[in-house]
Amino acid sequence: MRTLVALVAACGLALALLAQAQASLTVGINDDAATEAASAGWFFPTMQAEGLTLDSITLRWDETAPTTIPADQVQAVNTVLASAAQAGITVELDLYPLHAGALTDGVGCKSTAKPLQCGDSVRIQRFAAWTAQVARTFPTVHQFVVMNECNQSYFVNPQWTVAGTNQSAQVCGRTLAAAYDALHAVDPNNFVWGLGLSPRGNDNPNAVTNSSTSPVRFLADLGTWFRAFVAQTHRTAPLMDGLDVHPYPVPQSLPFATGYPSADDVSVANLPRLYQAFYTAFNGTPQPTIGQQPGGALPVSVNEVGIQTSSTGLPGYSGVKAAANAAGGVFGAYATQAYQASWYRQMLALLACDPNVRVVNIFKLADEQNLGGWQSGLYQFSPTGTPKPKRSAAIVHDWISSTGGNCQGRLRPWQPPKPPKPVLPPKPVPAPPTVVPSADPFRPGAPGHDVSYPNCRRAIPASGFLVVGVNGGNPFTANRCFGVQAAHARQRGRGPFSVYLNTAYAPKLLRRTTPACRTLGAAQDVAPAVQRAYALGCSEAASALAVIGAGNRPSLYWLDVERSNPWSKNHSLNVATIRGLIDALLAQQPKPLVGVYSASTWWQRITGGWRSLALPEWIPVGIGGVAAPCGRGFTNGPVWLRQGGSARLDSDVAC
Repeated sequence: MRTLVALVAACGLALALLAQAQASLTVGINDDAATEAASAGWFFPTMQAEGLTLDSITLRWDETAPTTIPADQVQAVNTVLASAAQAGITVELDLYPLHAGALTDGVGCKSTAKPLQCGDSVRIQRFAAWTAQVARTFPTVHQFVVMNECNQSYFVNPQWTVAGTNQSAQVCGRTLAAAYDALHAVDPNNFVWGLGLSPRGNDNPNAVTNSSTSPVRFLADLGTWFRAFVAQTHRTAPLMDGLDVHPYPVPQSLPFATGYPSADDVSVANLPRLYQAFYTAFNGTPQPTIGQQPGGALPVSVNEVGIQTSSTGLPGYSGVKAAANAAGGVFGAYATQAYQASWYRQMLALLACDPNVRVVNIFKLADEQNLGGWQSGLYQFSPTGTPKPKRSAAIVHDWISSTGGNCQGRLRPWQPPKPPKPVLPPKPVPAPPTVVPSADPFRPGAPGHDVSYPNCRRAIPASGFLVVGVNGGNPFTANRCFGVQAAHARQRGRGPFSVYLNTAYAPKLLRRTTPACRTLGAAQDVAPAVQRAYALGCSEAASALAVIGAGNRPSLYWLDVERSNPWSKNHSLNVATIRGLIDALLAQQPKPLVGVYSASTWWQRITGGWRSLALPEWIPVGIGGVAAPCGRGFTNGPVWLRQGGSARLDSDVAC
């Protein structure tokens, strides 16, 4: 265990530290060599002998074959997983595009003012679908890193809009959100590390080479985008379960204790800069932050870090080391095995005492043979097939075996600095608030029924709440006895007055959209077909409100989303239709409540498992099944009602 060696004054801080102090530092390797036949027999037994317990390997998405995982790659990864399991090694998969322009079409967008403006929406969704395909193909893997060094043009290009402002944060943010939802839809236990941040950037859109964004400024742009994205989409899920970073020192001659001189760049010793930037970017959003403050505790993975040793002239190595100069630092005393070993020992001791860091992966178990690659491994390349350990191999092994990955000194928690107390102006006398329901209005266990046009000639139950159908089974139709049923629903003692709207998407319905809704649809930063679908949902809501009448408005609207009505095979069109309905209903004053009636199988088939909602849910439990427990809903909102009953009359019970 990482032990607390100092008394913590604040109880909340102490609890947070104790919660994170339970897990020791995981030390592993980031290396794809395990998938190569030449390394297969040596790789995982060597990791096991050294005490290394995690290997991160890469799979890259090819936008020209967006649904393909090559058969030889599947075979190689399955072989790796079997060998790793035998050695007790966990495998995580790094997932990102093969080409830097895959998600941008190589085009800088005009502006990032709107949160869905930058990036190719179709390719972003295809990439997310591919990550889900990877998770289904390798069901024993539950840790995934999504995207890699988004702040570098080598991996996301262009980095900048035509105006010279950062666009890679929006592109990567949209991609990470889509992949997060896709991977969690496959298995809620999947863990998504985000971003793989590069340690530095020049923040120069006009740079001749390596035009890039520093990690601190990238996080600021990502946070600005995410806040706008949440406001527009009503997202309640985070972007990531943990932050993945690559804090290499470049040049590697940088002093370990001070790291980068620029406050916008981050080496191992500069991680608190990153924590502050992340907190500033995401505090108060659905994304948890890093640190021991309320809303913190997001884990950090140092998933790539390495110090290279000079290998020029050694047997088996070939090529030229481009970093063997002051810019790269791989020269002289800074490229010796002693320097590497000392640096790794200092890194492990520092990170073990940082309660935010869960993982550190050294880049490469053994050096690459070509000096144009990386020689940061714990072992030297060997032309005979059996790599030779460097001094760092013994240092890392002995540190792990003697400490168990636990802090040997004082824990170094992080919290954002407390802002100065503001001087507050005198409080104005508040106006009487408008009473708008903001919580579940149904008494738990309260019975009720839902009625609509099939019940026009049947007696309405004398007690219990009523949910009244507005339509005649389809959008743009009317329940001919809505007024009578609504009057019954409003009777004293009945409970909250709520209604439900039939919803659907079909091309033939598009001609029913209103000019006002078409204008709202055109303002959405999405493809034209998705704009039209949004306008359709808006128009369905407008039609239903006309049936209800201005003087008869309920406090709660339910959207009936089920397969008995037509829907597109394109999930994005269906989701846009539902979004248009929700936004149109929530635009009323006073603002009503909006919920969704559906079932898990219907919701998956219609929306693809859309999880960006936190709206109340109403679930069917089958004919005669109203006494069944509420159970889980179909997305991520609270379940307020469950429905059962008979073929002649639906019965409902509040949860």
